[in-house]
Amino acid sequence: MLLLYFGFEAAVACWTLRSGLTTTAEMKLFYLLTLLVLLVSETVMTFVGRKKRNLYSCVTAVLILANVGASLAYRMNQVKTENVDEVSHSKQYFEDIILMLIVFGLVYFTVRFTRIYQLKTVNLIIIAALPAVLFVTRIGGEKSGGAYISFFGILIFAVVLAGYPFAAAYFLSREENRYLHGGVRSMPLNLASFLGYTFILYIGCVICNEFGLLLVVGITSTMLFYIRSRNFRTKLLYTAVCGMGALMSCIMIGHIQERVYIWMHLSEITPDDPLAGKAESVLYVFRNLPRTGFWGNGLGSIPVSIYPTLNTDHAFAALILEYSLVFAAIILLISILYVKALLAGCHADDLYDYILNLCCALIIGTIILIHIGSNLGSSITAGVGMPYVSEGSAVNIMLVALTAVHCGIYERGRRHALSEEKEIYED
Repeated sequence: MLLLYFGFEAAVACWTLRSGLTTTAEMKLFYLLTLLVLLVSETVMTFVGRKKRNLYSCVTAVLILANVGASLAYRMNQVKTENVDEVSHSKQYFEDIILMLIVFGLVYFTVRFTRIYQLKTVNLIIIAALPAVLFVTRIGGEKSGGAYISFFGILIFAVVLAGYPFAAAYFLSREENRYLHGGVRSMPLNLASFLGYTFILYIGCVICNEFGLLLVVGITSTMLFYIRSRNFRTKLLYTAVCGMGALMSCIMIGHIQERVYIWMHLSEITPDDPLAGKAESVLYVFRNLPRTGFWGNGLGSIPVSIYPTLNTDHAFAALILEYSLVFAAIILLISILYVKALLAGCHADDLYDYILNLCCALIIGTIILIHIGSNLGSSITAGVGMPYVSEGSAVNIMLVALTAVHCGIYERGRRHALSEEKEIYED
């Protein structure tokens, strides 16, 4: 596996460095340093996680995606004019990788060897903090591009998604000994509380114009509800309410209404159309695919100006047009295998850990789905980067933290299961 990883890393590095991009020696150095750190990480995982298949496959997928992210960050350093860009994306990505490794280690050991995150007080603080972050940010936050809003330099997109799995696990793991009265008596009170809390987050997302965050939380919460609800009538009622809410949003909220209009009229929008800039990367993919061909034009062959946000929203579009359709398909396959590894939470010790792991997997899977869907024109928004491939310190650190939560839960549960098997064998 290490040889396979090394071959992939070497191929991507050669492809990137030989693509003729004009960069400084410092940018090239940080790109190579990033690859070195990733290679060392994979080497350590090969020996440490040899018998821990799920942990190994999950982390390896992250490191492969990070390899691609490093190359895309290096590509962003292409000189647009006579002067080099002020921001060194290679250096920034290198610093992000170091932070990600530190965060992964801290979160993994915390979840693996302690249960601090399950304390009621900790969960109640998280539950109270997430809506507060949304509403406070609406007052004092700053736009950092698109609909993204940051507070003290940290995107609330990352903050809310980092805390939401713990809130969901707290609500959905409570005892189901009390029920709502009336027509939906079959709905447990803890499930109704979870829906009410999520609805408050919806309102906060709308107020902050965080449409990408709204989509991720909405899809994740819906999947959790369908999985936890045992009554078909309740599921139908929930589906009807969601449908009405989506319809009202399309009618009443101008931003969403515009997105839906663009989505339904993509074939009519030309590059000169005023809406072209908001039509997302579908225009850049399908209008340029005939001239880039099946195998792509090579990294850096397409002007950076054609991607309004190449380093975030349009990462998958760049993989298709510059790296080739084949390479993009490989990255898609690795992403699918990554989410499949995340869903392997059957060894969780208790219901809280099971739901926490499931929510982490659903969030990351939803982000991948939205990003690829928007790049291919099947989703009405881009606004969400490709995990580890797109730049974004706060978001990638949030994603690696959720991955570390999964790995900690899986490994502790696996050890517990092995201990039980040993006891049964000894008896």
